[in-house]
Amino acid sequence: MEHTFGELEASIEKTGGRLDDIATNLTKCDQFSEAMAGEGETEVVEGLLQTVKQVQTDYETFRGDLVELKELQRQIRYELQMSAHELQNRLLSLRLRMQLNEALASNDLENANI
Repeated sequence: MEHTFGELEASIEKTGGRLDDIATNLTKCDQFSEAMAGEGETEVVEGLLQTVKQVQTDYETFRGDLVELKELQRQIRYELQMSAHELQNRLLSLRLRMQLNEALASNDLENANI
């Protein structure tokens, strides 16, 4: 389970990095838009096109990271459910043992008093 939590944290960090990349590329788009007034349109359009392609690639990678993150969350949920189920079974087993021990002790006391 520790390993799964580690993977989850790594995926969250990677996803945060992807979001930073997307934000950086969107900032570049804004800068190109502002530069459009001073440069030739062809260079600006090519730069915008390249930036849009990079944003698209980053977005697709980000979506993949989110799918991975959802899978890790599903694994953690499953492991927690299994742990809770195991704990519940152990508690039930201990409760039954206690009841059995109480019954035996009670029976021993009755036999000792006879």
